[in-house]
Amino acid sequence: GLNRLVRWYYPLASFFSWIPSTVMTILLATVLPASFIGARLTATDIVSRPDLHRGALTIVAVAGLGLGAAMGAPKALADVGLADWNFLGSHALHEFGGLFGAAGWLALLVLFAGPPRESITGIRHLLSSVGKRSMTAYLTQTILFIAIFALAGLAGVRQVGAVAGLL
Repeated sequence: GLNRLVRWYYPLASFFSWIPSTVMTILLATVLPASFIGARLTATDIVSRPDLHRGALTIVAVAGLGLGAAMGAPKALADVGLADWNFLGSHALHEFGGLFGAAGWLALLVLFAGPPRESITGIRHLLSSVGKRSMTAYLTQTILFIAIFALAGLAGVRQVGAVAGLL
């Protein structure tokens, strides 16, 4: 009866729900616009000579981080249970807010890094070292997280809250 109908119907229903889901993913994904923006930035001196673009970078940093936070706030507040709304388009607003936030963080980091120097000291030296060895840093981070969460799992932890995950 019903079991046989579900076995026949499920692959067909899955296929037809996959099509609009794929189209929406492509339309809402911010990877392509971010890639185009990054490619365009390489043709300028904005990142390599931030001292010449301090005003524009400051505006992008403040506006980008502000817009990113404002556009992400409705979904974030709903996700953690601090708000009851979940309006149509909140996910898209959240995704596009990430693009603005990423631009803001990039501008802020470029301002912090400053123009090229003969010698780098302090926190800039540490960050530069991580940048030169980014794959090593990424793999070390991955191994560290695997160890931490494996130990937590062995200790009986089955779920980690948002604050614990952040820590």
